[in-house]
Amino acid sequence: MATLPSDAEKARLERAAERGAKESTRPNITDIFTISLSVVQRDLGGLDSGSEHMGGEELSTCTSGFNVKVNGVRGITTAAHCPVNLSDDGDTLTFQDKHHGVYGDVQWHTGPDTMGHSFYAGSISVLETDQRDVTGVGTARVGDRLCRNGQIIYQDCQEVRRINICAVWVCQLVSMQNYYAADGDSGSPVYFNHDAYGVHRGKTWNFGWREIFSQAIYFDDAISDMSVGGD
Repeated sequence: MATLPSDAEKARLERAAERGAKESTRPNITDIFTISLSVVQRDLGGLDSGSEHMGGEELSTCTSGFNVKVNGVRGITTAAHCPVNLSDDGDTLTFQDKHHGVYGDVQWHTGPDTMGHSFYAGSISVLETDQRDVTGVGTARVGDRLCRNGQIIYQDCQEVRRINICAVWVCQLVSMQNYYAADGDSGSPVYFNHDAYGVHRGKTWNFGWREIFSQAIYFDDAISDMSVGGD
């Protein structure tokens, strides 16, 4: 028996359809065809590891970003505007510190499971899949094509539009060309190949809604001695 889609799944499918229409080269494409979706029962967990805390995982609220090390202690990041009381795979995470201001929007937690160097790059249909090790921290430039992997919309890739902007009092943000994310994607990893670029914050208005993210190169300024990956 087929199951009805959850609200999160509906949002993901609607955004995927919207994204496809926006990226099409045909004019007024949203007016000339209707997208029909067949919903089938399937495991949405992908290749989720219940024995590790890593980036690109579905938290109780928001999405995890990247593994970090702060003063020798390993942890996991998400966005600072997310709740401080979070869990991952049923395990309670312990809030450590956060920054929500001139260097972006980031917080970090510790947890009872292994903290490695990995994150899920995801796919357009599965969140917790394509596990990758972080091998570097990237600096965003206008025109770079970066990807984000969040628990609602899953993987999305697009180009950088502007760098080092502010959204109210939160600064050093990067804006993308479009807005395809949804509530719950906050904190998700923004990456290219194996390089960490930052964590998703939300959106800002600039001649249209644009996704924005906090840059990993400022994590150490935001929270002293924080390094992404961390040997």
